[in-house]
Amino acid sequence: MPPPLTLKDIVDQFHQSQPHPRAPQLTVGEYPVAAKLATMLKFGTGHAEPAEVTGFWQQFQKMNQTLQAQKKQPIEPEEFGHLAQSMAKVSYAYHGRPPTMQEITQLRDAHPKDVHDYFAALPDEQYPHVSAGQMVKALQSAGPWAQMQLGRAPNKQEAAYLHHSGHSPQDYYKQMGAEKRADSGS
Repeated sequence: MPPPLTLKDIVDQFHQSQPHPRAPQLTVGEYPVAAKLATMLKFGTGHAEPAEVTGFWQQFQKMNQTLQAQKKQPIEPEEFGHLAQSMAKVSYAYHGRPPTMQEITQLRDAHPKDVHDYFAALPDEQYPHVSAGQMVKALQSAGPWAQMQLGRAPNKQEAAYLHHSGHSPQDYYKQMGAEKRADSGS
């Protein structure tokens, strides 16, 4: 049998169940956890505002309700934070954005390689005919040659061309560098 509640326990429970003054849709007890996770999802771009905290918490609760309706375990805040942080590294590398709630739910139990493969297989936002993984590979392989010949990083249009044409980045940027030098010499 649990020990009887003290007056302090009763007051604390009452206080924790009250609407938060900055986000009345959340309780005083929910707000710190919701604010921490919502701020974490901003990945260093500042603290979450009360409206963002409220929106995040509503999505988080809905996600867990959906999981429970599917007879799956809900995602606890600590687990969510860990999943979001680990998936964000891959999601940002390929798409420049954090993972969505749906992606976190979908990839919850996935092996890191499967998470990597999922984000790499999604289409590039500007060039959907190229997967994000292929785009990153083309940009990375073209990088040293573009820097050497043009003094700049390659752009996505060039990377898409290189991907589809099979043209060697070394030869492509050597030709572009020669054309640039010829144009500036005229």
